[in-house]
Amino acid sequence: MLTCREARSLLSDYLDNDLDADEVAAVDAHLAVCDSCPPLDKATVAVLAVLRRLTPPTGRPEWIDQVLTTVAATQPTRPPEGSPK
Repeated sequence: MLTCREARSLLSDYLDNDLDADEVAAVDAHLAVCDSCPPLDKATVAVLAVLRRLTPPTGRPEWIDQVLTTVAATQPTRPPEGSPK
């Protein structure tokens, strides 16, 4: 049986149908018995549905690159696991 951490690490590939049959079965089995992972799965599916409806940005490629670089540079960082918060 997968742990929540293991199942969540496979979730993106699971939703993209990029797992082999054994991995899909393991994620399915975990989602069937876990109380906390199915809501995350549903929320991720909803976010992906919205993102797939978005149109790609238009404009000068250098402007788009500048915006993406700026956004990436402002993303909050998470402390290493196990470190004090």
